[in-house]
Amino acid sequence: MQVSVEATSDSSRKMTVRVPEEEIQEKVATRMKKLALSANVSGFRPGKVPQNVLRKKFGGQVRTEALAEIIRSSFDDALKSENLKPLGQPTITPHEAGEGKGLEYEASFEIYPIIPLDTIGQFEIERPICEITDEIIDTVIKRLQEQKKTWHGVDRCIQDKDRVTIHFKGKVGEETVTDGVIENFAVILGSNQMIPGFESHLIGAESGAHLTFESEFTPDYADKKLAGKTVEFDVDVIKIEEGRLPEIDSAFFEAFDVEDGQLNTFRAEVKSSAEYQVAQAIRQRLKTAVVNALYEKIPVAVPDAMVEREIDQLVGSTQDAGRAQEDEIQKIPAHGDQYRELAKQRVALGLVMNEIANEAGLKADPARVRSIIEGLALNSPQPEKLIDYYEERPERRQAIEQMDVEDQVVDWVLARARVKDRTFGFDELMNFPENQPSAS
Repeated sequence: MQVSVEATSDSSRKMTVRVPEEEIQEKVATRMKKLALSANVSGFRPGKVPQNVLRKKFGGQVRTEALAEIIRSSFDDALKSENLKPLGQPTITPHEAGEGKGLEYEASFEIYPIIPLDTIGQFEIERPICEITDEIIDTVIKRLQEQKKTWHGVDRCIQDKDRVTIHFKGKVGEETVTDGVIENFAVILGSNQMIPGFESHLIGAESGAHLTFESEFTPDYADKKLAGKTVEFDVDVIKIEEGRLPEIDSAFFEAFDVEDGQLNTFRAEVKSSAEYQVAQAIRQRLKTAVVNALYEKIPVAVPDAMVEREIDQLVGSTQDAGRAQEDEIQKIPAHGDQYRELAKQRVALGLVMNEIANEAGLKADPARVRSIIEGLALNSPQPEKLIDYYEERPERRQAIEQMDVEDQVVDWVLARARVKDRTFGFDELMNFPENQPSAS
C-alpha cells in the first residue's frame, strides 16, 4: 500500500491511497472460499460449486465487497501511519477499480488539529486581590440604606438628588420623539436617566412650573435617526420629593434578616456577603483571563465543518429565543457571517479546553457538580424542584458537568502560568460605578 497526503488547508487533508492488485486478489480469494461453503447454485450441492462457476456468478459482487473492505481497513491503516486524527467521515473518491488494475482512491477529510500546550507556562495572568476593610463595609451599608430610601414631598425648589415627577414631550424640528405627552414620569436627579443636559434644566424649578429647553442626543445614541440631534422639550413639574435614608438601627438590621438587631452582627453579615461577592468576582475575572489567554496565545487550525455546525447551533438558539418571546422571526442565513467569528472562537476554545482536559485527565466530579447545582438553586423560589430538574435530565446535568470540567481546566492553567497579584478596590473589582445610570 502506498500513501501520500496533501494539505488542502490548515485543517483539511487529501489522502491518496494505492492498493496493489495482489492484495485485492487475496481478499477476493478469501471471500470466494468462504462463499463456496454456502453458495446456493442450481445444479450443484452446497460446497461443491466449481470456482469458475462461482466467479462467473458472484465475482463482480465479491470484488465490490472486497474493495469496500480494503478501503475501510487501508484508510484506518493509513491514518495510523500518517498520525492523523480525522473529524467526521471522509469523502472517498475511487479513481481506478477495474479488474487487474489494483485500487487507487482519494479520501478528503478534516483533521483534529494539533494543539500545543507547552506555552501555557509562559502565560501571564493577573490575579485580583481585594481586602474587605471597615471603609468598604461602611460604603456597602450606605448603599443598603439607599435601597431602603423613602421619598417625601417637599415645598421648595428642585435640588440635586430629588425625585421629580413630570409631564413632558419632545420634538426634533416638527417631528415628535416622545409620541405625544409622557405623563407622571419620575426622574431622580443625578441618576443620568435622561439624555445629557435634561436633568440640569430642572434644578431650581418649583412644583407647577412649565419649562422649555433644548438638549442633544449623544452621537452614539441607540436610535441612529436621533443620534446627535437637538431636541426641544416642554416640561411640566408635577411633584418634588426628597429622599430620606433610614436610621441604622435594630429595625434596619432586621430588614436584612439580622434578628438580634445588633450592629456588630449586621456588620459581620455585610462583610461575609461582600467577601463572597469578591470571591465570585475574582474567580470570574481569573476565568476570563485564562480563557482569553488560551484563545489568543494557542494557535488552532479550526476545522471548517465544526465552525459551520456551531453557526447552525447559534442560529437555532437565536430563533428559539425569539420564538420563546413570541417575536417575529426573520429568516437568518444558515451560515450568516454575523455568527462566524463567534463560532470560530467557541470552537477553538472548545478544542483547546478539551485537549487540556484529556492531557490532564480531568473529569466531572459528582460532588462538585452537585455543589454547582445547589448554588444555582439558591436563587430559585423552589430549590428542590430545580435540583431534581438537573438530576433527572442527563442532557441538563451534562451542561453542569461541562462547567465543572472548565473550572478544573482554569485551575490547571493557573497552576502552570505566571500569576501576578494586583490589588483592586471594591468598586473597581465589582465594576460598581458610584452612580449607575438607569436604562431609559
